[in-house]
Amino acid sequence: MQDLAAELKTQGYAIVRGFLSPAETSEIASEVDKMYREGLKHHATYRDGNLLFEVLDDPKARRRVVLQAHWTAWISPLMERMRRSEKYLAVREPFLGKDIKQITHQIHWKPPGAKYFLSLSSGCALQGRQDQGFRSPREHRDHRARDRPAD
Repeated sequence: MQDLAAELKTQGYAIVRGFLSPAETSEIASEVDKMYREGLKHHATYRDGNLLFEVLDDPKARRRVVLQAHWTAWISPLMERMRRSEKYLAVREPFLGKDIKQITHQIHWKPPGAKYFLSLSSGCALQGRQDQGFRSPREHRDHRARDRPAD
């Protein structure tokens, strides 16, 4: 198996080629679409226990969008199976060891045309870059200033 820990450390990401079959990818994509539609059934952010759909009116997209969902495994048998999958555990083990406890389960969306795509649980929607977590504060600030589109 490739050295995922080294890839993550040097590149800020790791690609696990062949991790999911085309059939599994299709099944998950369909389920994620279903979860997005489920989120849109709510007029605003919705929580029931750990299940959460963050829904907001996006000014640029001019429509309601779902930014994220937490613990969809509570309502989706597929997501529950996937989070407990031995394949996932094997990939995580080099980083986390064998004795782990999952503390969150999330899906994040960047809706086409939307202004916001990342949110904090505080309800503050942000604009940012996909790789912002792997940049130094200075790199992130410099790229944000240079890459920001004019309003």
